Amino acid sequence: MAELTVRRYQNVNEFLEKTEIYLHQHEIKNTFLLTTAHELQKRDNVPYYCGAIWSEDHQMLFAILAQDNGFLYASSLYDETRPEAIGMLTKDLLKTSLNIQGVHGYQPVLDTLLDAIETFSAMTFVQKFATMSYKLKQVKWSSRASEISAASSTSLRLASTSDFDLLQTWTFGFIQDAFDDPKIISEPIASISQDMIASKGLYLLCIDGSPVSMAWKVRPLRYGTSLAYVYTPPEHRNKGYGAACVAMTSEAILKEYSYITLFVDIGRDPDDNLYTRVGYKYFGKAGRLKRLT
Repeated sequence: MAELTVRRYQNVNEFLEKTEIYLHQHEIKNTFLLTTAHELQKRDNVPYYCGAIWSEDHQMLFAILAQDNGFLYASSLYDETRPEAIGMLTKDLLKTSLNIQGVHGYQPVLDTLLDAIETFSAMTFVQKFATMSYKLKQVKWSSRASEISAASSTSLRLASTSDFDLLQTWTFGFIQDAFDDPKIISEPIASISQDMIASKGLYLLCIDGSPVSMAWKVRPLRYGTSLAYVYTPPEHRNKGYGAACVAMTSEAILKEYSYITLFVDIGRDPDDNLYTRVGYKYFGKAGRLKRLT
């Protein structure tokens, strides 16, 4: 069997120079790794690890980016016949003094990575956030979403500073609804709300000028971007506003990007949910692991 090579990079710029062309080939599965790498390019003196496994013919098979006291982000596995690549890179990561608090990745890489970490170290993890990933390339309009979109009373706009208080309330509501353990979101709600406004990517569906639903464009990459924090407050639910907001926001985003991806809780019907009715198609399973010991 061909020999594999471990390469550890001195900085994230060198890491991206060597790996980015491969990471964009499977951009959706590498979204968090790419986004975090680009964020690290803007920050100094933040301890992290970045490494990759290369085949004998100089093809990248697997990559890891990990932050001290933070998350480990795993890439997709480029050759599924070589799962040992995950174990090899995990061993190299564990030679460092980084304190890994969580792991994020797509299946089946996530389970293989967990086995490797717990085999080669004393660390243990528990899955805290299992999700299904969906991808959209073209919006599918239901009659109700089309009706809402076409109404003269309907508008879609970006959030501004005047929406800050509303966004705090809705962000709190979203976190309470979306997570069994709301503490999984450690960032203050005020900070998240400020980021929503600053990103110029938080869309508000308004009826007669009043916001009734929201969706946030996040993690923009070379080809696609993601949708998150989709939320309709209880008083506006069961009216079709959530689906209309997702459809109208997605339509606007697809003018700039080739695809949109989002995560849906693993407990939902994978074939019939708000997002599939708008045209999102199942892509795969992903998850987040939290360190126990």
